[in-house]
Amino acid sequence: MKLDKKAKDSRVKYIGRQDRRSLEDVLHSERWNEFCEADIAALISEGCFSLPGFRALDRFLEALDARNLTIDHIESSVLEAVLREMGSPSVTNLTALLKALSNLFEPPALTLELQKMISEMKKSYRLKKQGPDGRTQRKRKFSVPESALPGSWQAALADMRLGTPGHAASAPAPSVTDTLCRKVSELAKVTQELDLQMVLTKETAVAYERSLLNRERPLAADTIHSSLVHIHHFSKYLGLDKDLVAYLAGRVRLHASRCQTMTPVKQRKAGLIPSYGEILTLAVRMLEEATHQTNPKFSQKQRNHAAAIALFCPFPLRVADSRLCFGETLFWTGDAYRIHIPATSKNDQIFRATLHPFFGQFVDALILRGVSPDYLEQLREQCLEDRRLLFINSNGTAPHANYVSYAWKMVFGTGSHIARTKIHDELARLGPEGVELALKACTHSSPRTADYYRSKMFDSSAEEYVHKTLEDGITEDEWDRYFGQTSTGSGTKTGQVQP
Repeated sequence: MKLDKKAKDSRVKYIGRQDRRSLEDVLHSERWNEFCEADIAALISEGCFSLPGFRALDRFLEALDARNLTIDHIESSVLEAVLREMGSPSVTNLTALLKALSNLFEPPALTLELQKMISEMKKSYRLKKQGPDGRTQRKRKFSVPESALPGSWQAALADMRLGTPGHAASAPAPSVTDTLCRKVSELAKVTQELDLQMVLTKETAVAYERSLLNRERPLAADTIHSSLVHIHHFSKYLGLDKDLVAYLAGRVRLHASRCQTMTPVKQRKAGLIPSYGEILTLAVRMLEEATHQTNPKFSQKQRNHAAAIALFCPFPLRVADSRLCFGETLFWTGDAYRIHIPATSKNDQIFRATLHPFFGQFVDALILRGVSPDYLEQLREQCLEDRRLLFINSNGTAPHANYVSYAWKMVFGTGSHIARTKIHDELARLGPEGVELALKACTHSSPRTADYYRSKMFDSSAEEYVHKTLEDGITEDEWDRYFGQTSTGSGTKTGQVQP
């Protein structure tokens, strides 16, 4: 089979020197005896990889042969040395080499190193073009930086973070303090726009409340109520005038009563989320689609999103607890993966759970990142040793801290917080025991919390996926009483996962 003109006329310089060998010349090497020339020519013509990339792969394998090495066993330092000897690699050249390697062999572990090198080169190119001031901070639309707040406010927020009690209120939890800081910054922004003095008075409080009600994108009633709760707490912490504190308390009560007459946005969105069976079917399909993608960045995004929606159905952890890390909060027992969070973000409770093998496949996929399963054990040990994050970008870097919630929003249009409402809905129809199980899964401690998260009970045909994974903290008697496996007409036991 003849190559097309584009492949024949290619004169791309690869890693420091010209290589103009024809396909026939390259295939003369014994290492290609098992490959059919027509098949390789077809792959090149179809654009799977280029002739320069195939030439580069041949020279790369030749360099490994000279060191008595194979693509299955090569350390990153040796890989860099080999490439340096071949010349000065570029993004284009390394990409061509990687595509040829990935298409002709089961992707070895070194493909991850090549992807990392390519990503680092691209980043350095961008920094050179951007200069020292490359990225500009996104302009704030509704708030001011904390540094722009009055000195007394900044000092109060600093005391809150230290846990120091205020004049008439205690310091909130760290996560709540961060939210309170944002609300105070929003109030400060309103005073700037209206040319008012940056102090907390009845006038500025009224202006802030009016700004919440008149947002271009309407805010939910719960959001407005929550914002005023934070401002009210801040006024008490500062020890401001009692009349102002009483006024804010009245506004909080008013908006609380309005919330009771409205269906929360979260509950409306929960009704749009698919059943557990549909979510997991989608996750498996996304995982499969990732294997057919040629773009490493898109493939990794698919794997990340699939794992995020699958793992956080049975484990609806808060965003602050979702940043799982091998060797710190995620472990391998020899038979299964185990999540162990010594202290959850909100209530410092221990969270432990062993992943059902069905969910283990998503963790395996994030370890392999497209590499052949033959390297799973090796790469798993490396992840545990390196304390690698479970969710990483295609170049090996860490995504932002809220990545899991972001993935849910990209797939379902709402963040991962909706998973807590979902699990309360699914298990609530089992009665008080189901509520208790949902509380354990969400690390909630109060039955009132269940009432807050539960909207209504949806019909579901796949709650067994969740039941099978909520093993820790639930006794065998509880499983036997409420989730006992019974045979179905098809001979499949309830609770067994059907991929």
